[in-house]
Amino acid sequence: MWTEEQRTANTGLAKVAVQCSADTFVVNQTLVIRRHICGENRHLRQARKTLYPLRANKRLTMKKVNIQMSAKVRLFLQLVCCLSIITNGTGGCSKIARNSNDSYSYTLGPANEIDQSWLPWPQYYPDGGFSIIEIDSSFAIFWPEFESSRSVGNSPFPENHNGTNLNPATPVFGGREPDNGVSNGFDDGGSWIYGVHTLSGPALVGFIHAESHWYPRATSGGIAFKSIGITYSNDYGVTWQQSVPLLTYAQPKPTVPAWTGVGDFCVVYNKVQKAWFCYYTSDGRIQMAMSKDSLARPGTWFKHFNNAFSQPGIAGDQTPIAGLKNFTGGNPAVHFNTYLNRWVMAYHGWEPPVLYVSTSADGITWGTPQVLLDNGQKTWYPTLVGDKNNKVGGQNLKLYYAEFDSLTSSTRKLMYRELVLQK
Repeated sequence: MWTEEQRTANTGLAKVAVQCSADTFVVNQTLVIRRHICGENRHLRQARKTLYPLRANKRLTMKKVNIQMSAKVRLFLQLVCCLSIITNGTGGCSKIARNSNDSYSYTLGPANEIDQSWLPWPQYYPDGGFSIIEIDSSFAIFWPEFESSRSVGNSPFPENHNGTNLNPATPVFGGREPDNGVSNGFDDGGSWIYGVHTLSGPALVGFIHAESHWYPRATSGGIAFKSIGITYSNDYGVTWQQSVPLLTYAQPKPTVPAWTGVGDFCVVYNKVQKAWFCYYTSDGRIQMAMSKDSLARPGTWFKHFNNAFSQPGIAGDQTPIAGLKNFTGGNPAVHFNTYLNRWVMAYHGWEPPVLYVSTSADGITWGTPQVLLDNGQKTWYPTLVGDKNNKVGGQNLKLYYAEFDSLTSSTRKLMYRELVLQK
């Protein structure tokens, strides 16, 4: 077992009339929030982008704070707030300071819809996180569905790919049993490629979200028992070996259909820890497992349980990530951010169905999630993409996500927004 230990300038100057005040909140006596509260004449506003606060999605508990502000200090804070609006064209600004290494805000651009009509299952993407790898001067994107596809182009961004980029023209991995099929307890319901990493040259490792269904499928409503598998490719992901189980639930598949198991995940390689980390969804919460094997082979993975990576990946027990457990959700997307010098995780909540963000210095201990995007709709399956892939990013990112047609609908739009971090 393993024991753990630019903001770009506006083209026009926003004309605003503002009133500002500044308040200090203390959450649990450790999280200090400086919030600038501002108002403006909306009809005069010209800026298109909005500066969103990274805010805690829970009730703020007011504590007695021995802070006294002179009139001059209050006036200074008001001027800072007003200048921020005039300079940046934003309707409000706030910044959360948790500690000296984790203080940031972000600018989120307008939403853009991406055409997905050219993909094999239009209206159902994304159905998990994209995985992007470099192939010489080109980029391959793996599109997750129960049978996953691959496109290759000169851009790492999904909006720049279309039907001419499908390579090959048919799905490269997956498939599932027919409606009256037979369960094998692992992947009879489909195999989604959620994570692809380059090992050496054309050799790749792929991590699989596998589902087993109950039959007839129409009778059970497509409810899934989930597992995580692994596969390998020697031709940049054109063909793959048969996947085998990597991480499985502590209990066997139940006889009565129920959403359960382990899945809806992402995998990163942590160079400092010299280990693979899988952040996955189980029992409605984000969990994690680790392998120090260079090829991430089955039998080398240990689930996080009671503050140690001590339980086997196959049928072992698990403990939710402590910093995230009060913000239930799934489908985490993790990358190392060179601008913040921290690991960044985006994932979606269940109720409310918003996007959260959290950061970590070591990939093990995660901070309290903040709301990244709440647009009043069911918003799932985030992926954060940097200049070249979804594994490393900087100050400028792109946030991809699914925007569902309704809370009960399975059809969705593929959306993205530009995201600019600020320290």
